[in-house]
Amino acid sequence: MDKQTKTVSNPILRCISDGANLFFSACDGSETLADAGDVFKSGIDSDFKNWGLSKPIKPTIKTPAEVYELTKNADFKTMFTFLSTDWEKLCVTGHQVKIFCKENADWLRADGFGTFFLTKKNWKNPAIIGNLFVAGVRMDSYGLIVHVFRLEYDTLWFADDRPRLVVPQLVA
Repeated sequence: MDKQTKTVSNPILRCISDGANLFFSACDGSETLADAGDVFKSGIDSDFKNWGLSKPIKPTIKTPAEVYELTKNADFKTMFTFLSTDWEKLCVTGHQVKIFCKENADWLRADGFGTFFLTKKNWKNPAIIGNLFVAGVRMDSYGLIVHVFRLEYDTLWFADDRPRLVVPQLVA
């Protein structure tokens, strides 16, 4: 979605971070969500390791971020595709997710509801079904917990719960 699209009423997602100074920090890619117990004190989904998402990956540069909130019920594929059909532009590394959650906890959905980040298993391969996963972060009374879902997981997420998506800022 480019800057012009943002001015139009968005039927699935609405940007709640307009004007905020949010970034995915630069990182060396050495850390993974599977080993991020220092940030996700309430738990880490074992499927990060089971599905091969626990390997160090590429370094990244500092990247502007945007936060969206769900306004109509949708599954992951619908949510992320609504923002861009080029899923590559929406992906962030596990290391970026970890740092974002640590530095920007106030932008995460509270009360046990989810904040979602699109990521890849193999960064040398294209962003296609089978290589795309969603890291779902929840905050409970004990701290943060992170789950992993396949992008094609077709469960409907309810707009009434106001789940959020955090993605790199999309520009025209």
